[in-house]
Amino acid sequence: MEFLVFGEDWQRHPSSTQHLFALFNQQHLVYWINSIGLRQPSISSQDIIRVVEKIKAFKSLQVTKHKQLAQPTKTINPLVWPLPQNKLIKKINQQLLKYQLPIKQEFRVIWCSLPSAVDYLDTCDGDIVVYYCGDDFLALAGVDHRKVEILEQQLVHRADVIFAASPPLQQKFPPEKTHLLPHGVDLDLFTPPALPTNKDQIKTVGFYGSLNTWLDYDLIIRLAQQCPEITFHFVGKKECPASHTLIQQNIQLHPPCSHPELISHLTHWDCAIMPFINNRQIQHCNPLKLREYLASARHIICSDFPAAQQYSSHLTIANNTQQWLNALKNPIPITEQKITMRRQILSTESWQARQQQVIAELQSLISP
Repeated sequence: MEFLVFGEDWQRHPSSTQHLFALFNQQHLVYWINSIGLRQPSISSQDIIRVVEKIKAFKSLQVTKHKQLAQPTKTINPLVWPLPQNKLIKKINQQLLKYQLPIKQEFRVIWCSLPSAVDYLDTCDGDIVVYYCGDDFLALAGVDHRKVEILEQQLVHRADVIFAASPPLQQKFPPEKTHLLPHGVDLDLFTPPALPTNKDQIKTVGFYGSLNTWLDYDLIIRLAQQCPEITFHFVGKKECPASHTLIQQNIQLHPPCSHPELISHLTHWDCAIMPFINNRQIQHCNPLKLREYLASARHIICSDFPAAQQYSSHLTIANNTQQWLNALKNPIPITEQKITMRRQILSTESWQARQQQVIAELQSLISP
């Protein structure tokens, strides 16, 4: 069995698809097709930079071969125009990608983590089509929602099996071919060598991930102002204007880092936070960092969203500023028993366990 994967750019940021296929690559051929966008480029500095990056990747290395076991067999940098409206451009895109694809060697599974992949299914010579929905694309910022909705409907129709990362996402799709596939966790990476020194008090707080529109910046600023004794750390790229308002003296901003380096930040925090706004995207999300925070044995405080409710006995859910302040200033003690219980729960939620679920579903399609 071999996999042709339509995902985001490999190693641009950690994702559930990358975690899964780092494992699949150990026993299967994995051909990773870097991101085919979810909106047409505009004349903006950010889009121009991304277009230049794509062209450089295509010119320097159309097909990248990797030596490390965790990497795909090949990474393909497609030079295609995102979400083309013109039929001729769409046809040219398909032919360009077809030229870059490897010759089929085994039973081929086409794994689509982006709805835009549907335009290329007929050029891929696949035996099974998988749609993996890890986000509510119709609620994401910076996406052509009208076009993506049409593409997603087409992909749902073409898919033999659908995996959804959260129950709200699962409910969007036909139940007869949709399965819940929550995010996993790398327990080896996120189980710290030492427990936090401040089990009963919070002096350092942290968040890692994109500093984007789904964070509640007003809340963060209020917390920093009312808790001057606490240092707030944010690790990630500034992706929206509001992120530039985090200028308080006790707020420290750190640049993005590789996924394995995140634990070096996390182990220095007493508490990990998820201060999200309440919108459709957050209500449907299942953050990778949720289980990583749990594995780290830190205090956890987060906004109220469905994925967090599953672990409500192992974290503090805060619905307003006062509840956040109470949680920061009067944290529930972390006991050895609670840490053990967390790890017992997470032992069945590793990426290896998620991979085995995928394999079982695919095998049932191949040999019903």
